[in-house]
Parts: sequence; structure tokens; C-alpha cells
Amino acid sequence: MLLHACLHAYIYIYFGTEQFFLFLSVFLLYRAARKSKKKKNQVESPHNPSKSSKRSTTSRLVVPTSIVAPPSLCAVSHLVGTQDMSDLATVMEQKDAAIKNLQAAVALEKMKNAGKTRKGRRKRKSTPLDEEFVNLVSSTIKRKCWTKVKLISSPTQLKKVTEYVLRQTGMEGMFAADNTITADGVKTLNDSQDLVAQKFNELRSSVQNAMKEVGIQWMKDHNCNKLPSEAEIMRIINRDPTMNLDLFEWWWDKFIPKAAGDKSIWPPDNRYFGNISTHAPQSSPTTPYVTASTEAWAALVLDNCHRRWPAIMELKEKNSAKIIYVTGDETPEPKTGIQYVNLEKDAKFAGKYTRIDSGQVAYGGWSTAGYRKFAQLKAANEAGRAKETTLALETDILTRLREKYKIQGTSMEESRALNKGKKSTPMPEVEEIDDLFDDDIVPV
Repeated sequence: MLLHACLHAYIYIYFGTEQFFLFLSVFLLYRAARKSKKKKNQVESPHNPSKSSKRSTTSRLVVPTSIVAPPSLCAVSHLVGTQDMSDLATVMEQKDAAIKNLQAAVALEKMKNAGKTRKGRRKRKSTPLDEEFVNLVSSTIKRKCWTKVKLISSPTQLKKVTEYVLRQTGMEGMFAADNTITADGVKTLNDSQDLVAQKFNELRSSVQNAMKEVGIQWMKDHNCNKLPSEAEIMRIINRDPTMNLDLFEWWWDKFIPKAAGDKSIWPPDNRYFGNISTHAPQSSPTTPYVTASTEAWAALVLDNCHRRWPAIMELKEKNSAKIIYVTGDETPEPKTGIQYVNLEKDAKFAGKYTRIDSGQVAYGGWSTAGYRKFAQLKAANEAGRAKETTLALETDILTRLREKYKIQGTSMEESRALNKGKKSTPMPEVEEIDDLFDDDIVPV
């Protein structure tokens, strides 16, 4: 009896209420079967009467083959000291209702436990990507891929961009001699797509923040609370000779270096020694430092934040507290050093083409209208760069910048040497964008 009580308590605590009552029902059926079969099982074996008789008094429990025995039935088997439970099947077959109830209980238990792990154990997580590989992907996107890729709008595009990133890393074993992807490459491609999307989102957000500071500074320098108009920016994109040349100079010298993503793309060593549409590294003369994709991105961000950045500037001039954007019917109470802005109640803080959680969703939170606008801007800039008047127009801006900063020669090193000992206008310092590249990256 003590053993029975302990077993009951164990099943109740470990398996729960449903399994306990299931076990209890089966156990009572077993007791009934044992009593009813006791007299019939007194036939002794001719080889070992005493042991045979002892075994025959123990009813054998068998669950129909259509039922998978839960832990409670295994406990009954342990109690009676045998794995053979066939005698109970005879009793249960005579009681159809009991069998159906047992089947239903087992089915319910299997459904409840589907996909679960044992109590106190965690599900196994996928193996994390190697840290060195993550850093390589991150730096490759910043240094080599951002010039051509700014936005991703579908799983198909993400897969294509991920393969492009892997090719740019130069990792061995990813691609065969004939440039086809290997089995290891396919596995890495499938495993790293989420990583690539994440790193593009992080870089995109960081670049926008750097561009925001330049845009706000432009408004402060011009004593206004609005950014350049869309029409003015489109004249630059189209390389319209009637554009505002001062604005194009700011675009070339201040704004594009931030839009380029990495400070090594369009630093003074590059932007004062070649035209913005055509100046390219010797290693890749057909791919300019500043691509049409980069200029389209710069114009898209200005359009997206045309109301937001002036609102942020105005708010920061009144309050230096950190701004946190929220949505919903209620705005949290202000805290020390924190100011909440409800985008649903004050839409001027929201982007034209983006959502508040743009850095967390799969492709950065850009709307379809934003993707279409970017494609239009990119096509327009490609056409503008191809105009016959563009070369003279850009050469004029380059000359203005070189005269402004007294640039001589064909490199900054040569210019500094030629200007040594002469008074000149200080070179503008390029602001460092945090987390845009790893410290151990060696410039190409």
C-alpha cells in the first residue's frame, strides 16, 4: 500500500492531473481484472509449479497497438513487475467506452506535448555564426557593397544580395573555379541571410543619423527651419545646369560623404581630385566612388525626412533631452533626460516612407512608395550623369572646391607639401560615424 501511495503521488506531481487520473483509471481496471482472473490463473506449470503459479496470478497489461502508452501506463507496468500487459487488453476490449476514453486521453496528451521540451530544459538554439565571419560580413557590406546596394525589398533580393556579399568577402570554399557556388557556399548563403539583412539595417540607420546631423547643420547655417526643397534636389539629381551651385557644392562636399556610408569612400583625398560622377579607384575604374545609388539614397533620405529633421531641430533647441518615439493612444510621462514623441499624435516626426520600427523589421521598414521613389531617383541620376553638359558642370564645382580649400597637385599629400608654410583655409574635418567599420580594417 505504501508503494502504491508513493507511486500515486509521484505521478500526480511529475505528470500532472490528467495523467494521474488516467493512471488511476487503468490501475482500477487492472485490479478488477486481477480479481476476476485470479481463480482461472491457478493452473501450475509442470516444470516449476510454484513459480508458474506465482506468475499466473499476475495479470498482464497490454495497450492496443493503436495506442501509444503514456508514462502513466509505464508506471503501472513497473508496479506489477512485468512489461507484458496483454490480460488487461481482454478486459478493455469488453469495455469499448473505456478504450475510447483512453485513446482520446492519449491523443490529447500527444497534442499538448507536441513541440515541447521536458520541464526545466530549454529548446536547443541554432549554432551562432562565427564572430570573425560576422565581422567580415559587416565590414564587407560597409566597404564594398553599400556603394551598390541600399535597399532590399523581398526574400529573393535578400538571397541575391547575400550571395553578392559572400563573393565580395573573398572567402575560400564558397565558390568554385568556374564561379559557381559550392555546397559549402549554399549552406553559408542560407545560414547568413538574416545576418546580412541585420547588418544592412544597422548601417542604414547609422548612415541616416549622420546625414541628419549634416542636414540640421545646413538649416542652422542658413537660419531656417526647412531643408532644401525637393525641386532643388531634383535639379542636382538631373544635373540641371540651372541648379543652385552653392547647394550642389554642399551636396558634394558635406552631404554625400555621409551618404557614402564609410568615410574611406568619399574623403578629401577623393572628393577634391575628381568629378563626383566619374572619379573611381584604379582597381575598379568603371565603378565610381559615388554611385548613382548613393546620390539616389541621399535624395530619398532628404525627401523622407523633409518634415522630421526640422521638427527634431526645433525640439532639440528647446530641450536637450533624449528623444524616444512611441505610438499608441497614450504618451508616457516625461522622465529626467528623456522626452517622448508620439508619432500618431504628431505626424511631422514620422518619415514619409518609413515606420518607427524601421531598424527592427526585416528590410528596414521602407514602404513600397519609398522603394519606387528610390528606383526613380537612381534612374534619373544615371541619366543626368550621362548628359553632355554634366562634365563641364561638375568640373566647375570641383574647381570651386579646390580653390576654396587651396588644393594643389593630384593628392592631399602633394597638396599639403605644396602648401607647407602658407596660410590656407583649414580643411574641413570629416565627422566619424560610430560603428560603420571595424577598427582593424585596412583601407584599400
